[in-house]
Amino acid sequence: MAGILGKHICFSPLITAGQMIRFLKDSTDYVAHRRTLFDVDPLVLDGDPAAPAAVTWYDAKAYGRWIKRVQGIPVRLATEEEWLALAGALIPHKVSKAEWKKACAQRLPADFDALKLRLNPANMVMERSEAGMEIVRSAWFGEWLQGEGAAINGLFGCSQYEVGYAAINRVSAGRAAFSPRSNGRYKSMMIGFRLVYETEVRK
Repeated sequence: MAGILGKHICFSPLITAGQMIRFLKDSTDYVAHRRTLFDVDPLVLDGDPAAPAAVTWYDAKAYGRWIKRVQGIPVRLATEEEWLALAGALIPHKVSKAEWKKACAQRLPADFDALKLRLNPANMVMERSEAGMEIVRSAWFGEWLQGEGAAINGLFGCSQYEVGYAAINRVSAGRAAFSPRSNGRYKSMMIGFRLVYETEVRK
């Protein structure tokens, strides 16, 4: 739990592929509905079950609704303001072209196009913020946020869709949305998610 922006925010770790599998086994109605959707990236769940899941924005929202139903906790995706506050000093004030080039050379997933998510362990770097939130520090990894299609990059704190411009103009995730039907695959990226729960600040 962290006290930010005048409220207490409880946040989960990144949701794993194994957790998504449990959700899908208990949510046959959602699985059936998903099959009817047009142009939606297929789920990639045959990698390490302990690795962060790569899902669409719709999948992340559906998982949150399922947690509300089975656990009775009113969880949701974080807003961009909350995520940046929780990430704190991990977000750089400025990104140099050299830093951007180095980060982009450290590719994260392999075999993503074959729908077999195999991560490169050397590039799967996690860091913990002062608030205790663990973040994947990669130009190739983003997290879904509250606004439809809003995905924030875990290394630069900018829009995942516009991460290629991070050294020039760091665009807000809310201003440059990713396709909510994508899990990042068409750009060789991963987009995962975590859930937050807001509690009142007691005076």
